[in-house]
Amino acid sequence: MSKKRNQNTPLVLALVVLATAGCGSLQEALSPQAHESKGLSYLEKGDYVKAEEELKLAASLAAREPQNRAGNVARLQYELGALYLKNSKPGDAEEAFKRALAIFNENPKLVGSPDRKYWAQCLTDYAQLLRTTDRASEAEVRERQAKEILDSLAQPAQP
Repeated sequence: MSKKRNQNTPLVLALVVLATAGCGSLQEALSPQAHESKGLSYLEKGDYVKAEEELKLAASLAAREPQNRAGNVARLQYELGALYLKNSKPGDAEEAFKRALAIFNENPKLVGSPDRKYWAQCLTDYAQLLRTTDRASEAEVRERQAKEILDSLAQPAQP
């Protein structure tokens, strides 16, 4: 048993080194927020490859954290969809938007949370994608849903 543990040591050390590459600490390397921030920064700079890597990692880490709110995971899926839309990957964008909307729809309490702006933006961006793929009637439904959520922004968010 001791020998097996020693055989795994290089693998564990390699994973720690890879996980912390470019991060200040292991905690930062495992932080969805740190990777989301990096991903959005890369997106702003137009580096879509690095942005995708960071946002995918952030989404994966967020989904694995039991204490993570559904809104965080949905927001990250929306951000991936927005990235794919900017990077002319409509199929990937649609899948990410659908994942985000599924999470939002399964958690209606998010309409009363600060995450509602991401829900509305996801619906708006998805409607834009639907229009470019000749699905105007479905786009109209999404736009109406977004308007309802945006109208609720005038009301104070509930915890």
